Amino acid sequence: MANRCPNCGGTLQFDVKSQKLICPFCGSSFEPSEIDNLQGAQEMTSSETNAPDQTTYDETAETQDTTIFTCKNCGGEITSESMDAVSYCPYCGTFATFTSRIEKLRKPELITPFLIPKDVAEGYYKKRLKRQIFAPSDLKKEGRGTNFNPMFIPFWDYEVTYPFRNHYITSESWREGNYDCKQEYYVAFDAEGGVKNCLYDASRGLDDRIADSMADYDARGLQSYNPSYMMGAYADMADVDPKLYSSDAKERADEPLTQALKNEIINSGAGTRFMNAKGLSFSGQSGTKAYVKPHLAMLPAWFMTYRTKDRVAYSVINAQTGSVFSEVPVSIAKYLIFSLILAVPIFLLFELFVNARPTQMLGVVGVITSIVMIMYAVSASKEAAINKRAGDKGFGGPAKKKAPKPQAAKKNIGSTIFTIIMVFIFIATMFKGAIGSLNGFPIRVIFVLIAVIALMIGFAKADGKGAYIRDTIGGIIAMGLSVLFFFYDPVDDNYYYIAAIAAMIGMILSVIGAVSRFNKRVSHPLPHFFDQRKGATM
Repeated sequence: MANRCPNCGGTLQFDVKSQKLICPFCGSSFEPSEIDNLQGAQEMTSSETNAPDQTTYDETAETQDTTIFTCKNCGGEITSESMDAVSYCPYCGTFATFTSRIEKLRKPELITPFLIPKDVAEGYYKKRLKRQIFAPSDLKKEGRGTNFNPMFIPFWDYEVTYPFRNHYITSESWREGNYDCKQEYYVAFDAEGGVKNCLYDASRGLDDRIADSMADYDARGLQSYNPSYMMGAYADMADVDPKLYSSDAKERADEPLTQALKNEIINSGAGTRFMNAKGLSFSGQSGTKAYVKPHLAMLPAWFMTYRTKDRVAYSVINAQTGSVFSEVPVSIAKYLIFSLILAVPIFLLFELFVNARPTQMLGVVGVITSIVMIMYAVSASKEAAINKRAGDKGFGGPAKKKAPKPQAAKKNIGSTIFTIIMVFIFIATMFKGAIGSLNGFPIRVIFVLIAVIALMIGFAKADGKGAYIRDTIGGIIAMGLSVLFFFYDPVDDNYYYIAAIAAMIGMILSVIGAVSRFNKRVSHPLPHFFDQRKGATM
């Protein structure tokens, strides 16, 4: 593929707004299809044929010489039509020196060009970020949005084709008096054509949580592959075996087929039970043969890496639909300042309407800390699963990959904790007895016991046992004091005041620990693809 300007020899780049190839040196512009005609570029191809089996087949796949760039820091591999575009690693978030090699890789068959310009994508990102009041200032500072890089993400686009003549074994079940009745039917049908555009992540390096968030691409935007659209952009590697998701794609395609068959049977008038569709089951799919053909599709995204210490967080914007996936950590400093400011009116509220004593405050602190500790344990378990890439079938996870669906934005843990505390205080304020009841058995003790069980389960699953203990020690002390002073009732109120202050400090430390664990859950360890490739079996 020639990527040089025919007029001056400069490196061409694809311009999203004009949908043309632009030379930044002489200002020439070309249609994407025109440049191939001007240069007469022909890429060498080779092919290999896989014999079809009962469920899968693949047409002769063309290959092309592809330059692969490897980051020396993390081992991440990307491709690009221009060496000038490669200086920044999207995986580890560093400007790195890349090594390069040329390999023959499968040539993509489909591509969707960039439709959303960078400035528009930045606007979507800033709009999302405005709602994250506890986001780090560094992430919100002016110019951060300009760090988005154009990147093509590979997907396997499966086409499921059914034979013209096939059959189904189906059954209906019903009950008559004391008898359970079941009758099986042999259903012959004609199924012309098939189902297209079953998209699955084709990259081992990209977390499936990110890939699934980009799965709302409009298939009508797919075009025959033209490498001109990729000029000036990165491309992730398609290193997942296309056979991996064949059975999942067939299962996905079977759903509309099953519904169509059900409608056909119901509308055929084949018995009143079929007309009412009661007990009709298509669980037995004997004879439903289908052929699954994978097409390699390159889909566009704006990709940004936010690095802090030994963690990286990714923000990805679908460059066709504008949907945003953003991993936003919480600034501990912002959260604590906000909490301290909020503490003043809360304190006045308690003094004016509740007049809570230190022993009652210990109960309140114990319950709130227990809730925070339960949230911490859940977050630690989820973080461990994310670090292991559990459920990421392309990466090697054992869990079955379901049909990708766009992910909902994650809730900010600061907002969650704040909401829980405010609801609790509202109830306590409206019903003064709620605070007093915390001084009696077994409310605070039950909360603490549940929290302890959750912490034990979370500890068994969590990564970084030392950090787990450091993050939770303050909360454990706060809960311990709350329970201790339920059973131990000193005469001197000073003991209560000292215990209440210590428990509040422990509660604050527990919140800091929960926020720290949340930040790990919405980010990733620095990748090290060298080790992953050593252990790869595909």
